[in-house]
Amino acid sequence: MDLAGVTTPAAASWSRDTVLLGQTNFFALLALALALVARDRAASGVWLALAVAAKPTFVLAMPWFVFRRHWRGALAAALALAALGLAAVALFGAHTCEAYFRDRVLSRLPDFMYTQSVNASLLAAVLRVLHVHAPSELPIVSLRSTSRSRCCSGSRHAWAAWRGAVAGAKWSFTAAWVFALLVYPSSLTHYSVALLPPMLVLWTTRAATPGGAAGVIVLIAAIYALHACPGGEAKLVARLLLWGVLVGMALRAPAAVAWRQAPLALQRSASSGG
Repeated sequence: MDLAGVTTPAAASWSRDTVLLGQTNFFALLALALALVARDRAASGVWLALAVAAKPTFVLAMPWFVFRRHWRGALAAALALAALGLAAVALFGAHTCEAYFRDRVLSRLPDFMYTQSVNASLLAAVLRVLHVHAPSELPIVSLRSTSRSRCCSGSRHAWAAWRGAVAGAKWSFTAAWVFALLVYPSSLTHYSVALLPPMLVLWTTRAATPGGAAGVIVLIAAIYALHACPGGEAKLVARLLLWGVLVGMALRAPAAVAWRQAPLALQRSASSGG
């Protein structure tokens, strides 16, 4: 297998924590991987919707279909989410499903969820740095700064998805998952299981990656090393590092494809001229 399946994922801390804590990350990972394979087809929306059902964090990756102008995928995702919602109503009853939204279950999470060391989100890092115990206690300046950072990151990702078009789809699509991990308020460290497909894509396309195989190996080693460090800040840095690389790859993809096709175009023109 390529680089031992990206350095033996089963030995990583995120895999061990997923098993020990009984999390649903592997179900989300399977759906995300299938969505990546089907990224140019409508089925990608269905697979991403299933990933959202396993781990709601990835609902923040849904706008990728709009930025990418992948309307069939967006429609399939909307229909799949609607079908999953109807299935939930059928299984648990309309009153239970309504209460989930009416009582704002997510907004009543205990404050330590946002400041615990295993939270690797951007918001959690800001709270810990400022020694604030809850998002509601954030100073208005810091809150604006955090919101500005999220908006800037989202704008970069939107531009990468639009600019990358079909050529950069695999990069911008996987960057969307990492972006979701960055901005979701309670994104825990074991959610980093979702980093495996992007790293595998980087390794399998290492010949077309700046820095080649050595550069990709250094990047993957850095991500694993940062996840071995205690605290959520190191994991946040790892996610930011991978997200930046994926966005950069998406932005350069059209130019890279044009550069590779240029010699073929010259050969054809020379043949027709001859």
